[in-house]
Formats: sequence, structure tokens, C-alpha cells
Amino acid sequence: MKTYIAKAITGLEEISAEELDGNVILPQTISFKRLKKDPRTVDAIYILVKQFAFSSMDDIISSIKNVAKSFNKKTIYDISCSRKGDHQFKSVDVAKEAGILLRKEGYRIDYKNPKKTIIIDIIDQNCLIGLLVKDNICKRSYRIKYNNRSISSCIAAALIKVANTKKQDVILDPLCKDAVIPIEAFKQGIKHVNAIDPLKNNVRNALINCKYAKTKVIPQCYEMNWLDTLFKKQSINHIITNMLLSKHDEEPEKLVKEFFHQANFVAKDSIVIITNKPDLIKNASSNFKLTKEIKISVGDMHYTILKYVKN
Repeated sequence: MKTYIAKAITGLEEISAEELDGNVILPQTISFKRLKKDPRTVDAIYILVKQFAFSSMDDIISSIKNVAKSFNKKTIYDISCSRKGDHQFKSVDVAKEAGILLRKEGYRIDYKNPKKTIIIDIIDQNCLIGLLVKDNICKRSYRIKYNNRSISSCIAAALIKVANTKKQDVILDPLCKDAVIPIEAFKQGIKHVNAIDPLKNNVRNALINCKYAKTKVIPQCYEMNWLDTLFKKQSINHIITNMLLSKHDEEPEKLVKEFFHQANFVAKDSIVIITNKPDLIKNASSNFKLTKEIKISVGDMHYTILKYVKN
């Protein structure tokens, strides 16, 4: 049976492993056996050819030579190398040397018109060699419009899973921006999804994305203080939203306070928030119990996911 490797977002490995029925074997790296049709929380998947520990770049190149027999000399390949950790070499150096070696061994390497991609995945002193199945999974085709404070589709999909949603649940995102969270909820089979935002331009863009995603979600424009008018008491199973705050925001404390005031009325089961200001959120959440805190990183950007239930 083939072994597959999926690349996850830092901090979300356990969620991705659960989605794929796999195991976390290294940072951002999930091993699993059965390929799923529509993974939502990982960005790339490849078939594992070999995994090994190394001490130098020569070890990596030597191992590539040993596994070359797994490749087809009639197939045109390119080589993609990624590297995490401190090393005496760069990823481009490894890809270049691997290309030189494979050409000498009679393999066809063409970076412009490849049929398949050889993956060299370097994580600290571990190296995984594989064949790409799918990449750029987080770049969903429905995202025609982007909000400058939005999150990746993979993170949005993970938020739905953090909430432990069920298909019959009612979901609300009161700060939906470009609607990535409501769309990902709908894509996971949740049909009762509400998307609200106080800015008309956000709602217009969210509606475009919802239509391209072929959902039944219809974003609406309302201020936060309308929630207890729009929804009955405890009629929302899960509030799932993005509170990435900026220094340009006026009175963010007031926004957060109003959010929890409204959530106290409409929320029944849980609240899941992604934010760059976790302390501000925690200080305003006296009516709710924090049950989970997950720190995640995307490049140089760091966020916190907070899950609450009512006290």
C-alpha cells in the first residue's frame, strides 16, 4: 500500500491528521494511507518514495541516486525542493545537484514542461523524497475576491473542525469579510450557514465568492449589535469568525465587548475565533470558558485560535 505525505499549516497538524486518518510524523508533515477526494486543511500531497535522516547534502544526493529506480526514464520530471531548519546548503542547491545526477542516470528533467514532479522535502535532519500528487490545495478556485484581513481557505476549513460541527448545526460568522469561513463550512456539508459583515463592500465581495463556490450562503450587511434581533436566543450552534485586528481599528475593545455580549445571547454550543490579539479577546470573555488555544504560523505571520463554551 502506498504511503502519502500531506503538508499542513504549522500548529494545525493534529487537525489535518484527523481529517486524513493519518499521523503527524514531523512538523507540518502528515503520513496517511488512503487518499481522500477533497482534503480541506492541507496544501500539498505527495507519494512517499523514501524517508531518511542525513548529515550532509551529499547524503541526500546519494539517497536520490539509490531511489532513482523508482522513477520512469520515459517520464519528464521537474524537481521541487523545500527546506526547514538550519543547514549548510540551500534548497535550490539540492534541486540543482539532484537534477544533474538524474540527467546523468538517464532521466528526463525539464522544468518548463514536466509531466510529474519529484519532491525533496527537508525538515531539520530528515529528508523525504516523493512524487507530487497535488499542490496549492489552499488556493481555492472560488476565491475571486480577497479581503486584506482574510485567512487561507485551509485555516478556515480547520476552524470548522475545531468547532466540532455537525451537518445539522447552525453556523454564524458575524465578521465574514470575503466569506471564506462560511464557504468552507458549507463545503463540509453544513447547510445552515449565516454570513454577516458590517461593511457593504465586504458583503458584495462575499456574495461573489459564495456564488462562485456554488453555495446557498447569502451574506448580509448588519452591524454586530443586530445579532440579538436577527437570531433567536441560543439559535446558533457555533459562532466561527476571524478577528484579525489592526492598529487602524477604532475602539477594538468595544468591538470585542459587543461581540461577546451578542454571542452570549445567540450562541448555544461554542465560539471559535482566530485572532492576532488573543489577550484582548481573553480579557473580554468573562461569560465563556476557554477550552482550546492553538497557536499557528503562516510564514512570518502568527495567529491564535481560541475555542470557547459558555460557563
